[in-house]
Amino acid sequence: MLWPQVRAAVKTGYDREILAVYPTYSMPASVWQHLVTGANREIMLCGTNPGWMWYYVPDLTAVLREKAQAGCRVRVVIGEPDTPMIRADEEATGTPLTLSSRIEHTRHLLEPLRAVIEVRQTVMGFGRSVFRGDDEAVADWWIHGHLETEFPLIRMQRRQTGGLFDQIAVRHTEALWDAATPVWSAES
Repeated sequence: MLWPQVRAAVKTGYDREILAVYPTYSMPASVWQHLVTGANREIMLCGTNPGWMWYYVPDLTAVLREKAQAGCRVRVVIGEPDTPMIRADEEATGTPLTLSSRIEHTRHLLEPLRAVIEVRQTVMGFGRSVFRGDDEAVADWWIHGHLETEFPLIRMQRRQTGGLFDQIAVRHTEALWDAATPVWSAES
């Protein structure tokens, strides 16, 4: 009878990197805030449309600017708004505020940071978002045809080499980063 409680406190397998699982976007805003404000080395926002984070993290533009100017590498990967996957999602959800317009809004939110952060776009990665701050991350999987608040989240922390964190929060995001194209060049 005690084993489930003890195992949860002293995990030894690959799942020990999982801090919490949320069936919907019901994770407390404080977790999103900690993910960004607690990072010192690297912040990676890798999602089709991470513009919603401006609602969860107060003064996100200022926070990202301060982090970047203090030496934290800040990278953002967003989706390309004019793709068949985006159009299919828009048709499936029927949301008046389209996903393509929200991606463009995210670009608008990122524009004031162009001198201090890196931003790329990709057609890949749709539906598999990962948001990383140093050795903590949150990953989600979109459920086709559902609104953005109806899909699950997994909160992770790196605790071993080659574990779930490295596979999802590092290898996946780095592959997307490498395949993505810059939103703006350093000269513009």
